[in-house]
Amino acid sequence: MAELDTQRQIAVLKDQLERLRKADAGAVSSTWTPTMVGNSTAGVTTYALQQGAWVRVGSLVVVTGTVVWTAATGTGNANFGLPFTAANTTNQFFSGGVRVEGVTFTNSAPQVVISPNTAFFNLISPITNAVGATVTVEAAGNVIFTVSYFI
Repeated sequence: MAELDTQRQIAVLKDQLERLRKADAGAVSSTWTPTMVGNSTAGVTTYALQQGAWVRVGSLVVVTGTVVWTAATGTGNANFGLPFTAANTTNQFFSGGVRVEGVTFTNSAPQVVISPNTAFFNLISPITNAVGATVTVEAAGNVIFTVSYFI
């Protein structure tokens, strides 16, 4: 009886291993070049550093990047480019982690917001019981981020 239980456990483990192998076989990854432009006027941005990488498993994408710019002529909200367009699902917003230097924000520390059907994210500076302010284009800054979203 114990031998039969061991064989079942081995069969279950083999099945789980095969599922993991198939899931991993579907993963693709690459590097990409993140950008920062204005949403009213894109303008011209001078970069000191642009680096990014992404991994995609099915419809899930995880993106990491660093954007350091020393001059920007864009106007309006700062749009940080992403390698894929987010899923077009009503009211399905995505987020991630961000670290900023040299970027002015009105209220609390900025948060990442990826809107449906967009290939960029904005930084929103939240405030209690009110609509937060979107971070606008700065002349210079440094943003490091990791985001995940469905495509």
